[in-house]
Amino acid sequence: MAGKLIKNRQQLIIVFLVSFLFIVTISTLWNMAKKQKDIDRLKAEINANNMELKKMEKERLEILEKMSKMDDDKEIERIARDRLHMVKDGETVYRVEEEK
Repeated sequence: MAGKLIKNRQQLIIVFLVSFLFIVTISTLWNMAKKQKDIDRLKAEINANNMELKKMEKERLEILEKMSKMDDDKEIERIARDRLHMVKDGETVYRVEEEK
């Protein structure tokens, strides 16, 4: 009788330990899956930010190029004539209207 009681107690402990390990394993796997989902989301966010950074760097370089052109007197004159419709003293402006 005592042998059966010890054997039943050992089986109960083994079942408890296996159940506990199963629960811990499932919980760990669940947490790992959630963390992986977070990692994937953050990687996508990093990629989007890197693309935006490249776009902004390209725009910055274009602006720097335009700024360097502004040091050139001919470029300043071109902008003044094209955008502001300015003329030099003594010049006459003729506007040609297109037929509709």
